[in-house]
Amino acid sequence: MLSSWSRQLRQALNRLDARNHADAIPGQLPRVAFVGIGNEFNADDCVGPLIARKLAAQLASRGNVLALDAGVAPENITGTLRKFRPDLVVLIDAVDMGQPVGTIAWLPWDAVEGMDAFTHGLPPAVLGAYLRQELGCEVGLLGIQPASLIFDQPVDPRVRADINIVSRRVRSALRAVCDRT
Repeated sequence: MLSSWSRQLRQALNRLDARNHADAIPGQLPRVAFVGIGNEFNADDCVGPLIARKLAAQLASRGNVLALDAGVAPENITGTLRKFRPDLVVLIDAVDMGQPVGTIAWLPWDAVEGMDAFTHGLPPAVLGAYLRQELGCEVGLLGIQPASLIFDQPVDPRVRADINIVSRRVRSALRAVCDRT
């Protein structure tokens, strides 16, 4: 059984695929960008960039998928996103949701103001609003519950396991939607 976040990612991809078919461009694959956000020196806050790097290596051959490590300055990759012209941008970040460590959740990008969603400058809600307005794309936020965001501490093993879980399920979702045409 798929977890809720995996199901929501597939639903977003299916919506985009259906929209392409409705717009008389069958066979055009949804363009998806995964953006890892976080500080690699702050324990579990590095989970977004680590997932983005893993996806970049695994999905390099897909012309319709882009994975970027945005580090602590996600606003710096907006030019790259503009050139790529994504239909969907999935922000990946450590988010304190008050859940067990390692919990992965698909969150409304515009409703995380009350959560500790960043140790960087630009909140996901601001970045998401900008991307929607400027690029006309859908935006999703994949949050991973950290154990710690303390400087110079190791990544918690439960959070480290999420790197493989997320990359495996993202690849599965992309295969299910994008490889059936």
